[in-house]
Amino acid sequence: MKVRIVSPFTLSSLLFALWFFHANAWTMPTYQEVRQAYVKSDSTLLDRRGQILHELRTDPDRRRLEWVSLKNISPSLQEAVIAAEDRRFYEHSGIDYQAFATALCQGLTSAGLRGASTISMQLAARMDKDLRAVKGRKSIWQKGKQALAAREMERSWSKDQILEAYLNLVTFRGELQGIAASSRGLFGKDPHGLDQSESLILAALIRSPGAPSANLSKRALHLATLLKWPTDGERSPQR
Repeated sequence: MKVRIVSPFTLSSLLFALWFFHANAWTMPTYQEVRQAYVKSDSTLLDRRGQILHELRTDPDRRRLEWVSLKNISPSLQEAVIAAEDRRFYEHSGIDYQAFATALCQGLTSAGLRGASTISMQLAARMDKDLRAVKGRKSIWQKGKQALAAREMERSWSKDQILEAYLNLVTFRGELQGIAASSRGLFGKDPHGLDQSESLILAALIRSPGAPSANLSKRALHLATLLKWPTDGERSPQR
């Protein structure tokens, strides 16, 4: 494996960024606040007995259905997403220092920075637009801010709350945001019923929601190998 040496300036910049944003840390919203702020993309009109009279799409940019609790999301999907996005999710406190070290050795390329993003860091970026990539690229400063925001969040959120919120807020494909809309839109089933092959496809979509089928299949097969899952029943999404 070819290893690039990181200059002292690059390393010191990262350390300064982490120190600076730690000293100027901000308060992240609580799990309850994020849960209460969540709204579906459709509004429902009920009669006085609570029966549905009409559903109206009120968000033209994204498709969101109801919030799904973690216990109602397939364990296979949870395992696949963690393997794809944050293998040490249950071991770190928001920052995966091992992944950061690898990114430094790779010279802080876009791929390295992306790989160093924990699920907690990605969720923090979902909740704060100032932490999101600009034109698809993250600077070392944004990465530092994401890291500190993630660590701050993990002080009050449980791991299950973080994973649950992530799966409800992440975009999987096109306008489909959240596991409820994505599971039904792509496979015609509720999140608790997703099998291993469907879970592989959805986990593969997170990194590249618009990926062509060939690239998507390749990444799903790689995940299956990593998880030691059989691939005979692998399926493609309906759209």
